[in-house]
Amino acid sequence: MEGDLDKIADGKKVWYQTLDKFYKEFEPSLKEAFETVMKKEPEKTGEKCPNCGSDLVIRKGRYGQFVACSNYPTCKYIKQEKKEEIEICNCPNCDGKIIEKKSRKGKLFYGCNNYPKCKTAFWDKPIGEKCPQCGEMLVETKKKVIKCSACDYVK
Repeated sequence: MEGDLDKIADGKKVWYQTLDKFYKEFEPSLKEAFETVMKKEPEKTGEKCPNCGSDLVIRKGRYGQFVACSNYPTCKYIKQEKKEEIEICNCPNCDGKIIEKKSRKGKLFYGCNNYPKCKTAFWDKPIGEKCPQCGEMLVETKKKVIKCSACDYVK
């Protein structure tokens, strides 16, 4: 095949005739592989679907493994994994807590758990203390420097 591709590149062979010949030889092997290869059954978790009572199974998707109902497509239940919230400190603007979150692109940031009511958020990790100059939250940078989130105060 590689020799044929080189001849196509040099203009000595017609590409569509070469591909047609290759595919006619390849197609029976492909059909045989689809018929003989066994598809692996999804692994059961031992839990029941809360919507229809069928078994829940572990499936593989584009973003990794997930737990879903075995009765798909009739039942489209997908078990949502509880995300662990890591509390950092109290929110300075409401009675909520500042927790670790991830942005849409996967970057770590720190925001209030009362979002969308409270939109307080920081890129650097807050330490729970207020700035003596302006009263805003002090944050710890990646270089372990403690500074104010609003003014130029550095501790």
